[in-house]
Amino acid sequence: MSEIFPALLPETHKSDLLTSANALSYTGRGSDSLVENVLAQGSERKADFAHTPGVIMGDTNAQLDALQTRSAMLADLTSRVASPVLFPSSGAVTGRTDDSVLSVAPAGSATDSLVRVSSPLNTEGNTPSGIATALPDLKFISNQTARLTDTAHHDSAYFGVPKIGEDGSEIPQSVSINEHSARSRSFAFSVYSPTPSAAYDQAVYADASNSGMMSWGTGGIGGTIGGGGFTPKEAANFAVDVWLRRGPEWAKDILGTTLSPQVMRDFADVIHGAVKKHGESPAQSIQRQRYKIATSQYGEELRNSVSNDLLGRNLTADEHKNLAVKLAEGSKTFAQFRRDAAYSEAARHKIAEIFKQSHGFDATPQDIDYGSMKTADGWSMQDYRWHEAHSDRVASELKDMISTVQGRPYRESDASWLRSRQDSLGTGQRTMLQTRQDFARWTADHGGYDACFQAVHGTPIEEADRNYAAIRIGDGWSMQDYRWNEAHSDRVTSELKDMISTVQGRPYRELDASWIRGKQDSLGTGQRTMLQTRQDFARWTADHGGYDACFQAVHGTPIQEADRIYAAIMIGNGWSVQDYRWNEAHGDRAAREIREMFRNVSGKEAGDGDVKWLQYAIATGSDYTTARANLAWSDFGKNAVKSVYERTAGIKNPTDFQFMVYQERLAKGADIADITRSIANSWEGHDAVKAVYERTAGIKSPTDFQFMVYQERLAKGADIADITRSIANSWEGHDAVKAVYERTAGIKNPTDFQFMVYQARLAKGADIADITRSIANSWEGHDAVKAVYERTAGIKNPTDFQFMVYQARLAKGADIADITRSIAYSWEGRDAVKAVFERIAGIKNPTDFQFKFYQERLAEGADIANITRGIAGSWEGRDAVKATAHATLDRDLTAEESGHYREELANGRTLSDVRNRMARSSEVRSNIGKLFQLAYGDPATETEVSALQQKLGTEASWDSLRKTQIYSTRARDYLSSIHKQAFHSEITASTLAQYQDDIVHHRDVYGKILELITPKAPPTLQRDQWTYVNEDGPHGIALDGYVPKQNHYVKDPVTGHNVNHPVPDVHSGVTIGHGIDLGQFLKSELKSMGIPDFLLKKLPDELFAPKSGSKGLLGQVAQDWLDKHKLKLSRQEAEMISAKVYEHHSDQIIKDYNKRFTEVPFHMLNTNLQTVIVDLGFRRGPGYLRGIPGQTLIDKIHAGDIHGASEYIKSFGPSDSRYLKNARKVLEK
Repeated sequence: MSEIFPALLPETHKSDLLTSANALSYTGRGSDSLVENVLAQGSERKADFAHTPGVIMGDTNAQLDALQTRSAMLADLTSRVASPVLFPSSGAVTGRTDDSVLSVAPAGSATDSLVRVSSPLNTEGNTPSGIATALPDLKFISNQTARLTDTAHHDSAYFGVPKIGEDGSEIPQSVSINEHSARSRSFAFSVYSPTPSAAYDQAVYADASNSGMMSWGTGGIGGTIGGGGFTPKEAANFAVDVWLRRGPEWAKDILGTTLSPQVMRDFADVIHGAVKKHGESPAQSIQRQRYKIATSQYGEELRNSVSNDLLGRNLTADEHKNLAVKLAEGSKTFAQFRRDAAYSEAARHKIAEIFKQSHGFDATPQDIDYGSMKTADGWSMQDYRWHEAHSDRVASELKDMISTVQGRPYRESDASWLRSRQDSLGTGQRTMLQTRQDFARWTADHGGYDACFQAVHGTPIEEADRNYAAIRIGDGWSMQDYRWNEAHSDRVTSELKDMISTVQGRPYRELDASWIRGKQDSLGTGQRTMLQTRQDFARWTADHGGYDACFQAVHGTPIQEADRIYAAIMIGNGWSVQDYRWNEAHGDRAAREIREMFRNVSGKEAGDGDVKWLQYAIATGSDYTTARANLAWSDFGKNAVKSVYERTAGIKNPTDFQFMVYQERLAKGADIADITRSIANSWEGHDAVKAVYERTAGIKSPTDFQFMVYQERLAKGADIADITRSIANSWEGHDAVKAVYERTAGIKNPTDFQFMVYQARLAKGADIADITRSIANSWEGHDAVKAVYERTAGIKNPTDFQFMVYQARLAKGADIADITRSIAYSWEGRDAVKAVFERIAGIKNPTDFQFKFYQERLAEGADIANITRGIAGSWEGRDAVKATAHATLDRDLTAEESGHYREELANGRTLSDVRNRMARSSEVRSNIGKLFQLAYGDPATETEVSALQQKLGTEASWDSLRKTQIYSTRARDYLSSIHKQAFHSEITASTLAQYQDDIVHHRDVYGKILELITPKAPPTLQRDQWTYVNEDGPHGIALDGYVPKQNHYVKDPVTGHNVNHPVPDVHSGVTIGHGIDLGQFLKSELKSMGIPDFLLKKLPDELFAPKSGSKGLLGQVAQDWLDKHKLKLSRQEAEMISAKVYEHHSDQIIKDYNKRFTEVPFHMLNTNLQTVIVDLGFRRGPGYLRGIPGQTLIDKIHAGDIHGASEYIKSFGPSDSRYLKNARKVLEK
């Protein structure tokens, strides 16, 4: 008998236990019916039985009750409960059957039975969840420690009643042990070293009363030993029979679980010896075993397991003691103890807390009662949490969450999300509130509330608005609540007030409050959006004449219906009333009306500046009628009247009265043609015709007909010059006019019209000086000066003063060459050179040498274009382009690129144009994309790319932009999230700063993080020996995705030979790293293996299996995908993924192997065998040991048939021939 049950069974009685089938055998088999055994011995035995109630009828329960009632020792035993270590612990119980223990069946096999009594195995052969931690470590016995030593034969072995000290503890007795004895004393029982013998050595009774063992003499079954009652042997057999019948039930009542038949038979051995050899009563001996079970360490651990789970604490020593007494007495069962704990306040509080975490609201008493009932029936708190999380009720609540958080109905595609949320609730990773908050956050981050916000506010959502929506909806608002509350916020109130101001051009009034409330209600219910509200408001305002006056003021004509509709549309879509007036005043229609008005009032075409000036005046408060009147009374109107007088009547200085009369008519709507006709037909026109006739023809009194003809011509627009154009045109006049033109205006061949004009003037008495001055100050002279300015100084529109200076010089006889040299060496030429330097080379202050060099070229006749090409082709242009490239592209240009950009400068583009073009290049877009991926883990949006390109195109450098992104809050958050995913802890400020500094200095932060969390291969597995050979070379790793090839032989039409043209393997998908075939996995499987999210994001979803039991892209389809896309990983990323998958596969394979061969576990194999077994699984799938080929292989390895295993590998298929050849080499080393 092993040392776990301390009772005295002297070696001298061993033979009695082994002699017949009527007694309990050494191996623990139960005997035949004890009553039949005894009755078969004769009538005297029947008489003995007759004195014991229930014996003849075989009622062992009644017999035991009688014994317990009459036992004088029960009180002492009850009041003095000891706690012998029933099951000394030193290891973990797995609940797994170990064939190495089952292979031997001596007396110690009871301990193996006790191991298996802990709990039933689940379907996978493992200890059920929650039980493993509750079991004691049962490494207290083996094949040999269960065997009994020779020390039972030693004469000094102590067999008696223990001595008890004043404190109630046992005083160990001295035992004489010689130096050769294997026995040693430890607490209240002996510990034995392994020996071949099998004696029943036990220590003294640790829990006997002070008065010693109860005698059979009085009140015993059948009287004293040797008297009229049972003999000791009969009593022992009787007690064993009772124990074997009732013991399993008692053990379950005490421990809450059954003990194995072998353990019960070992207890029966103890009872048999105690009754037969030591005179203990059956009741006393049986009660003693009950106490041992109740006070055992195993019992304490089982009770503590329940207490810890349900009450959150271990039981105190006193609680254990009191409970053990009740369990041993039978006044309480383990199930009652569990039920009491389950219905305690502490347990109900835990149930209520778990319920709230699972549902997001407080539990009702009925909900708590349900949890108490289930935990009382055997559920752990984790079981309760799991089942509650996976209940239909939680599923319904999660479906409702989809409706309230995303404002849409539940769809079948949500099922996997719903299950994963239930799993996280069931494991306690997240509460229902946290789940809702996560869901709302995700929805916000993916634009789920953008449309709602846009509808309510009429403006795009900002990040702060997304955060607010996520917080509010995550804390309980539905999307409709969010919309309603957003619509009734102060912000929307302010926006509606602003709408009144912008749409109707007036301030908000208290009377508008009810209108605002109504609009907020319709926004909150979703009946209208903010844009629709504005459009409705603008339409109503237009229909009620709200924009009529504005239109009239701009155009000077009444509004039409189409104009009202246009105003309503434009203001409804975002214009304010002021915007409408401004845009209407600056429209093409208004411009045409203003030009017509200007022409009618001033007699000439309006310049662009004139039109803009009048448009601005009308747009900012004036109106069309006022603008016309102001124009008529301005110098424009006055000059127009003066011009008509001079042209029509030859009067250069009309009187104030004449000005007043005709300016007033212009202000009231008359035009220049009206004024011309009036003057031509008045006395002023009559006198003008008379004067021309007199000066040109000498006729002082023209006829009425002559007056009528020329006044009619004046009325139609002719001027005095027209009337005097019949002067002679001699050749002298012709040559004189030509010479003046060439010298003064640079015109070598004047037109016939020019000849005609100046010959006419000569005919009227003008001299050459008059003609020179005239041409110099005419448009010809004006244009000549302008051309020199434009060619020499780049000035297209000289000032009046500049025209005056150089036209005056021309008038005095200077020629065009003189004017060119003068302008080239003046401040205008200097500024022209400076402007080219700044525009082309970014040089704001050229040196004196640079000024001198290029001003000399201008003086020699070069134009600005020549200067531009010269500077662009010089070192100044080269350095400017180089500096610009560094600021925008962050690199040097190639010679070809530099030449291209300098050519653009030479062709008139500015350095700013070149910078902007660089900033808008695809290279910069790519750089920005890489920067965003590096800093944020996400691609840049088009808006973000455009914004950064805009900055690069103006003043910012790439280096400053890069640092701004890296040190941004968004980048800090991304680094923090990666750190947390990798290390499961919050990032410190110093670590974050180090990460940012590393990124700024182009150090690989993410690679360093991945390297830290990449699992290392177990040293016993030769992972690098041959596993990845032939991927991309020995020990290779694929950083670019590829699809493995398979042989494909095609007959050559010329040679007739079969030629191998490898094609994508139809069973393989896109493969990375050390042969990781993504098509064989669900993406969630890689996540469950510990690969972080930030790395998984780099692997496109379409490459993975879409659902369990399916495959991702395979064969040619996978290759087609690779031809269109790119899959590129860093070496550390590929190593991380490979290591995680390898770790997962090897763990599963080792587990399967150990399950099949428990006596020689995997770690005891040599490293070559380990490598082959694991790596074949890496090639063929982690579950290959569960199939026939895998099991056959390891059976041969286990049997030592290495050659047979090596040959068997050949049957694994020709597609793996080269790989399997490597495996066989390693196997046979």
